[in-house]
Amino acid sequence: PALGEFLSRSLRLVIALTLPCAVGLGLLAREVLTLLFSARLAQAAPSLQLLALTIVPFCAVMVLSRGLVATNNQRIDLLGNLVAVAVNLALNLWLIASFGAAGAAAAQFLSMLALLLIVAVWSRRRLYRLEWRRTVTTAIVPLALMSVVVWQARSLGFWIAMVAGALVWLAAALLTQRELRMALSRQA
Repeated sequence: PALGEFLSRSLRLVIALTLPCAVGLGLLAREVLTLLFSARLAQAAPSLQLLALTIVPFCAVMVLSRGLVATNNQRIDLLGNLVAVAVNLALNLWLIASFGAAGAAAAQFLSMLALLLIVAVWSRRRLYRLEWRRTVTTAIVPLALMSVVVWQARSLGFWIAMVAGALVWLAAALLTQRELRMALSRQA
């Protein structure tokens, strides 16, 4: 139970930090590519958006894999990685021919989701209970507010949209955490 609680807290923190980065990068993909390279590469924004979303399952797998290693269940992590590689290879053969770089990014994202699914389901059934609902609940309001602000501020420029989105996300995350703590203390 202690390991499950530790991993749940770690997972909440990892998701709370990676989700706004992934969504923010997805919303500002065209601006990021233009800033880093040139306007000519802005058409690759869908690929960057999919790769940005891959950050979340990758980081969640890293946390959950530590739990598997700590409980001497590396074979499940290995099995998940083998399945992810097979899914990635099959999807790359199919999607790259049709969609190019966006297909490769989609294959990467879907293979990471497959790996996360295997590791999370096995961990939940055999080892410890992860609090996914609480994780999503604490992340959804700040993420929605940040997305609206970034979407509206992107016409003002990349840096303004990024700073405004980060400030709104931080304020909303702090308020959500405070409300959640107050609700938990009332229940206790």
